[in-house]
Amino acid sequence: MISRSRRPRRGLTAVALAAVLTLLLSVLAACGSGSSEGDGDAIRIGAVLPLTGPAAELGESWKAGVELAVDRINDEGGIEIDGTKHEVSVKIVDDESTPAGAQRVVQELLNEDYQLFLGPSLSSSFQTAYATLKDDERRLVMTPSLVSESMLEPSGRLFKVQPSQGSEAVAGYARQFAEFLKPEKVAILQPQDPGGQAAAADLEAGFEEAGVEVVYNNQVPADTRDFLPIVSAIRNTDPDLVLTPYLDSLGAEFLSQAAQVGFTDVDFANYGGSGAQVAEVPEISEFTYLLTTRAPDNPDDEILAEFREAYEKKYDEEPKPLDSHALMFYDPVLMLAAAIENTGTSTDVAKIADELRQLTEWDGKTLPLSFDDKGLIQLETKQLVTIRDGVRTFTDFS
Repeated sequence: MISRSRRPRRGLTAVALAAVLTLLLSVLAACGSGSSEGDGDAIRIGAVLPLTGPAAELGESWKAGVELAVDRINDEGGIEIDGTKHEVSVKIVDDESTPAGAQRVVQELLNEDYQLFLGPSLSSSFQTAYATLKDDERRLVMTPSLVSESMLEPSGRLFKVQPSQGSEAVAGYARQFAEFLKPEKVAILQPQDPGGQAAAADLEAGFEEAGVEVVYNNQVPADTRDFLPIVSAIRNTDPDLVLTPYLDSLGAEFLSQAAQVGFTDVDFANYGGSGAQVAEVPEISEFTYLLTTRAPDNPDDEILAEFREAYEKKYDEEPKPLDSHALMFYDPVLMLAAAIENTGTSTDVAKIADELRQLTEWDGKTLPLSFDDKGLIQLETKQLVTIRDGVRTFTDFS
């Protein structure tokens, strides 16, 4: 009889078996104790911004404000819900500066079940795209667009992070320019969109109330490139103040072509835009613009010191004049994170919206602000910035 040796039975050693059991138990424990928020899962925010097209520069500024706020939240440990820290994840999508683009990317975010929205951000794109979100009670929206304040509702889920552009507020800007610059005749040029058309009428009313004659008032499409006929028409009215469009891309092109034909012997001013309009036009020796936020490119503004430091570290350059728009999202996103943490939920947007309205003692990192009952941002101060021969001065006013 041939003797056959028995093959050793393969199996788990006691040590290996213990390791497997430990792993299984840890997985089961994680599954069993997970909160409805998902332990450690990122809290998702969708941002709809114009990163290409006529408003791309503006979109890049808004994008910086969003990114820097999210970085700050995550660097400080994220948002704590039921004892668990959650990072914030933001998906930024390009609406190409068009209503159709905004509608497309909003639907993309909805398909991925995003509940927290920043934007749509342009006035021309907002209303059409927001129609998709308006009646969905699971969505909360923050926008810097010049959306009509009639769309804001008490206890609603829409928050406007651009200060009031209502008729009285815009007329007040005109009165502020009249008091500061003391013009006798003014020409007004605004973008051809709902916000621009409303602003043109309100600015005219404000100037007329201040005793200033409005000799020209017109709107131009956002894709206008030939401004010479407009420059000629304005020049023929002999104004001593020209109010440029609030879109920096339009204002910069208009001023460049005005300088080409020597139309520089008047005051130029702007509300809603920035000093970027004259950055490449040295022939314009004096330019005044109104900021509804603050100037992050002002190195002497201690309030914005941390923001400037974070901006330079992330983007390897100093903030630009246009980056005043970044502040429209920076503190509001930080407030959104605080509201989520205070309520203990990232999904119950009604609770989050109510909490945002309760944050009246918010310690703003860049701006002292709050939201009123309808969700309109309230700022304590604004700034007038005057550029004279390349030297800037900053004047706060309320």
